[in-house]
Amino acid sequence: MTSPARATPEPLSAVAPPPAARERGWRGVLGALFALVILPTIPQLRLLTPVDQVLLLIAPAMAICAVAAWWRGGRIAFALLWLVLAAWIVAGPVRANDSFAMLERAWCVALAGTFGVMHVVMPRHRFLPRALAAIAATAMIAIIVLAVSGGGNGFEQLHTVVVGEIDRRLAASVDMVTQAMSSPQWQRLAQSSPTFAKFAQDSTLQLQQFANVATDIYAAVLAIESLAALAVTWALFHRVSRARIGAPLAPLREFRFSDQLVWGLVVSIVLLVLPTFSGLRAMGLNLLIFFGALYALRGLGVLAWYLASHKVGLVLVMIVAILALPLTSLFSIGVGLGDTWLDWRGRPRVTPRPPSPPQ
Repeated sequence: MTSPARATPEPLSAVAPPPAARERGWRGVLGALFALVILPTIPQLRLLTPVDQVLLLIAPAMAICAVAAWWRGGRIAFALLWLVLAAWIVAGPVRANDSFAMLERAWCVALAGTFGVMHVVMPRHRFLPRALAAIAATAMIAIIVLAVSGGGNGFEQLHTVVVGEIDRRLAASVDMVTQAMSSPQWQRLAQSSPTFAKFAQDSTLQLQQFANVATDIYAAVLAIESLAALAVTWALFHRVSRARIGAPLAPLREFRFSDQLVWGLVVSIVLLVLPTFSGLRAMGLNLLIFFGALYALRGLGVLAWYLASHKVGLVLVMIVAILALPLTSLFSIGVGLGDTWLDWRGRPRVTPRPPSPPQ
């Protein structure tokens, strides 16, 4: 008798790897995209938003992600589609002699390019290190270009262009408010209450204050907006593409980053406080705002982690954070900084013991 043939075991290389984690749900990413599109239409926030057409940031980044996916075996048609769409959006019509529009488009294209480079240089890293490295590299490229252009006056020319664009947006916003206040309906409200009559004047003064602030913090807000746009692009891409170029975005309750970034806050405070660096206070202010925003988001992640099982409490915290933004921002920054050393989410949760049965 012949012994039954034994089944030959498959080699380890033939065993299929576990499927990669995928993003699920559209509510969060569509909500973030809606916010990026709608917020710049508010007159006050339009003054603070460097790139008021968010597609200029998203379309080139999507094209680069599609090219990176094609390089890893994805569909070439998908990459070509986004390349054509990005080129069409970036090359869209602009006003004559609009220097700001050209600088805006140059930043968006350079950011997308450096983001694509990070896919090659940092393939094992998650989204946030790649995005931060891309923003830092783009900023360095911009600084070098400005330093060698315009006969050494590149930074002054940039300041003039940015101030001119903010003044143009301010004039357009004031005209919008003035037209709204001159309507018959508003005039009747103004006659019925002095509060409404004073609202038009207060709105104009508020717009002027926003314009003054926007000039000082332009670089920080540009970096924050770029990071938000790249995050939305990353989430959108992995929902519409079959090929993957990295791990999915973690939920807010798991948001964290390298503790070494605390030195960014330290440097910003040094530049602001020490008289020796008085000429670099503008840089210190922008660094403080950018890294402060990162730590505020990390603090919100800690709160979301503690309130993960209390959805109503989490919603209330978010509402209070929006309504009392200055105070909650400082509190969130403090919680985020504390997480650097105390690792709030690494501590075991204390659960109350059930009462012991009666003897």
